Amino acid sequence: MAGVDRPTVLLIWPAGSKSKDVIPLFLAFLVPQLLKVADVTVLDCWVWNLRHDSQLFADIVKRINPNLIGISAWSADWETATGMTDTLHALMPDVPIVLGGPHVSVTETVGTADFSLVGEGERTFPQLVNLLVGQASKEDLTQLPGLRFEGQKLRVSSAPIDDLDTLGLPRYQSLSLDWYHERGYCYRGGDMRQAPVLATRGCPYGCKFCSASLISGRKIRKHSIAYLRELLIYLKRDFDIAYVNIVDDNFTFSPDYVKQFCEMVLQNRDVLGDMAFSTPNGIRVERSDAEMFRMMKKAGWNYVIFAPESGSQHVVNLMGKHLDLGVVPNRVEMAHAAGLSVEAFFIINYPGEAEEDIEQTKRFIERVPFDDISIHVFTPLPYTESWKELVERGELDRDYIIKRYNEVDWIANGREFEDLERHASALLDIVNTRKAHAV
Repeated sequence: MAGVDRPTVLLIWPAGSKSKDVIPLFLAFLVPQLLKVADVTVLDCWVWNLRHDSQLFADIVKRINPNLIGISAWSADWETATGMTDTLHALMPDVPIVLGGPHVSVTETVGTADFSLVGEGERTFPQLVNLLVGQASKEDLTQLPGLRFEGQKLRVSSAPIDDLDTLGLPRYQSLSLDWYHERGYCYRGGDMRQAPVLATRGCPYGCKFCSASLISGRKIRKHSIAYLRELLIYLKRDFDIAYVNIVDDNFTFSPDYVKQFCEMVLQNRDVLGDMAFSTPNGIRVERSDAEMFRMMKKAGWNYVIFAPESGSQHVVNLMGKHLDLGVVPNRVEMAHAAGLSVEAFFIINYPGEAEEDIEQTKRFIERVPFDDISIHVFTPLPYTESWKELVERGELDRDYIIKRYNEVDWIANGREFEDLERHASALLDIVNTRKAHAV
């Protein structure tokens, strides 16, 4: 990249195992920062159904002729990301490749790429571009926070971005939002035109099965309400968005923040119209109150999702969830009183879960009037506490990487797939019977 006044950066979103519900929101934040130092082209292989080993892929990359290539790597798509890296190295051997995304953030691996960037890349990726243009030495590169490369002896930790508003508005054109709509993008929003929004980052909790805090840090950082107002108006004006999915891990960590957001929405109905909202990743049950639920309903929420994960306090404690299940029934009652329906997330077959724990979960679902539930089978995500414990006990191969998020390819507790089906069906039958009687 030496001697290039304004390099061309190619950002690639691999197709992998993704569905139309998974949309590369990070591109909307990253591209505006990279445009300050480079020309940027985005190649969304999912949108275009493009395989990295196809001739069309090779022709497109050659036509773009990038000076630097960035690839997003999720754990479930790690095989695709590394295969793409190998293809690109063969195709353009002199062009450096950098990996980013959840998998490299938790594992700090470089794979077969030249570099990887751990954590949030909006600040560090443009800095890497400038360093490569300036022919920085390996020693200079080691000083870039979050940067990894093969044989590196020193790494400066990446720090989360404190003032999120300084990133400016995300550029939704960069994530091909219109094309996702054309291909049926719908994340629990029916047939309304929708978009994902990230209002906060960070997770202070230590759930052993989750990698959220490894990816975005433990400190909660929030966009200002004024920023979110500008963002919603932009989505309504430029994309005619009617339904917003707030995909935060901890949007309701501060109930007052949620109330301020709802008040802002209500005060701007003249420009936002009937824009509706959801928090599809779930909210912490205990970080809520009756007023918050009432305001969410007024602002356009129809349902909320809680994540008790199990009806057995023993299993919840094993998970490191730090949740008292006794809080849940009262919060469900509050949400119902506000006119919201309540869905609950459950994880079955967590390591250490016994048959009695399943029975307790059944009784819990029978006792608490959830309107719906979603059942997930425990999967060891790389470098989470659960993954580490299983590896240390010799129950999981250190090289294990999940293949698909919605498929079971590893089973704990000595159970069989048929056991999981039986348990899941028993739990779902409770709610389905309740719904049938309510008709």
